[in-house]
Amino acid sequence: MAIMHPSDDSSIIFPNKSEKEIYYQLRSQLKSRIHVFYSVKWQTVIAGKSKMGEADYIIVDPDNGILVLEAKGGYRIEHTGDSWRLWNSAAASDIRTLNESPYAQARKSMFDLVEYYTQTQNRNMGFTYASAVIFPFYDVPDNLSIERTSDNTIQYSDMNDLQKKINHVFFAYRKSRHNMIKDDFDRVVTMLSGCTSSRPPIGAYFKRSNEELTSYASTQDIVLSMLYNYDQAIIAGAAGTGKTYMAITKAVEYASQGISTLYVCFNRLNAKKVSDYFVSLGVTVDSFTFHQLIKRELGSAVYSQRFAADKTLSWVYNAIEAAGCKKYDAIIVDEAQDFNEEWALTLRSLFVKEETHAKIFVFYDEDQNIFQRNFGEAFMIPYPPFLLRRNLRNTRPIWEWLIQTTQMGSLCFPNDVTGLQPEVYNARNSNLAINWLERKIRELIENDVESSDIVILSNVQYQNTCLASLAVLADLSLIDITSEEIYSNCLAFCTIQAYKGLESPVVFCLEKGKEVDSKVRYVGYSRARCLLYVIRY
Repeated sequence: MAIMHPSDDSSIIFPNKSEKEIYYQLRSQLKSRIHVFYSVKWQTVIAGKSKMGEADYIIVDPDNGILVLEAKGGYRIEHTGDSWRLWNSAAASDIRTLNESPYAQARKSMFDLVEYYTQTQNRNMGFTYASAVIFPFYDVPDNLSIERTSDNTIQYSDMNDLQKKINHVFFAYRKSRHNMIKDDFDRVVTMLSGCTSSRPPIGAYFKRSNEELTSYASTQDIVLSMLYNYDQAIIAGAAGTGKTYMAITKAVEYASQGISTLYVCFNRLNAKKVSDYFVSLGVTVDSFTFHQLIKRELGSAVYSQRFAADKTLSWVYNAIEAAGCKKYDAIIVDEAQDFNEEWALTLRSLFVKEETHAKIFVFYDEDQNIFQRNFGEAFMIPYPPFLLRRNLRNTRPIWEWLIQTTQMGSLCFPNDVTGLQPEVYNARNSNLAINWLERKIRELIENDVESSDIVILSNVQYQNTCLASLAVLADLSLIDITSEEIYSNCLAFCTIQAYKGLESPVVFCLEKGKEVDSKVRYVGYSRARCLLYVIRY
């Protein structure tokens, strides 16, 4: 049995089945004198600039040398022209395009390791070093690529005798290099021991927590089923308790029954996302912000004129009553804490076909009332609010830290999804804030977190942040989605206020100034599903 690093497998969160399978097969099949290092990272300095290196596995065999293994799982792999595509499953849609050849990736890791050894040990690596790609779940065709040979490929048919196959790889790479002597072996083991940790890669934490949180998504269906015979209800809950999910589900339920339905919220981005979801389902639900709804009814010119004179919309009830409006059988109000009494009364009294038999569901969280509005009793729903008390969006560490930091959401219980603690960086100036932010984003991207899973939120508008002069960050375009649509292959920036009602797997909260309102912080922090980073400057 090989000596594994880390040795405590109970502390490892494997990002996928392939790396887990390889770990246990290497441990059980290789000789007891062999050391196997899993998820290795190191740093070299070239011409004054730091350079990161990493490897899925490094095998250190005292009889042979070192072998760098690049793990590739999934269902099968395909190479066409310059493109490498990996099937994660048999589904035709479940395909991932690789950034480079896995063989090139393995070779790069090998040479980076040689460079690291040379720098840290102040000597050349004269013993055997090799690289290979390991496919534990399938065989790859001989003509996969000109790079693929029997000397650098370990596949499914080799998995029953890994020791024999690895010996073969070492023999093929030996050439004129000398055997690894004890001093070489001790140096390499000591060197690599400082490059591994029992803490799993950040990408593994991200993937696992994201998958587990997704499984909670339909929990509130049970609550909705209990309210099936209610035509009207107010539902209160902390951030992440599933209010928007319930609002959308209720709207789809009504629309599927042929009931004319209006979904209305406060934030433009939320309304757009929900509207797109309704379209994808093929159901007819009108989805608007309250401002968009009033503009539709009065016309852009009249709305703009009235809004310019009074942005509180204190005139809205009389204006809609005089103009008349489209009426609905059911109205779903999300983010209701952002509505005042006049807006609520307008929806209740003027937009339903039969006020006495109106179907109205209202969802709100008073802790997110950052605009200091109050709808009072204007929705005229004769029941006290139903209370949601289980957080479904955030990992346990994020939610518990959020409660402690903001003193809000304390009536809501966390779920059981584990994850990483939020990281807080207090920057002395804007440049340090930018450098830390960029470094963390690069780390995430290197750990297979997609840029579309990341959002940068701030308590101030983009032009007032430390990012104002930047169009690119971490080699990705930086787009302010507060006023623009989201583009692919970019980093999205948004104000916390405009992102209310939405969520993202990874959130960076960029806080400017010492005095940030607790409710704003609560809203910003609670957008993060899996990973939360807070930068204060």
